[in-house]
Amino acid sequence: MPSCATVWPRGKPHPGLALLAARQLGRAPEECLVVGDAVDDMRMAHAAGMGAIGVSNGVATAGQLLDAGARVVCETVPALGETLGVLRSSAVTAPRG
Repeated sequence: MPSCATVWPRGKPHPGLALLAARQLGRAPEECLVVGDAVDDMRMAHAAGMGAIGVSNGVATAGQLLDAGARVVCETVPALGETLGVLRSSAVTAPRG
């Protein structure tokens, strides 16, 4: 599996890698979420026009992730799964247009 550095020449918080992922998924940036444990993950999401969810079991604190633009910070994998389920459910039921 290639590293991020071999896939995109500029690192986070540059939005290139996130935008590449969205393109490969066939999705608009605003339909995507970045899940990350670092301030630069949140900054990359914002620069790409994507939402961001922080996970607090990594390099940054919950406060740092929120200050950097995370919608929410999850402390456990089950909490992340629940948050993603709630966001997906609300996106499916939201009126379009």
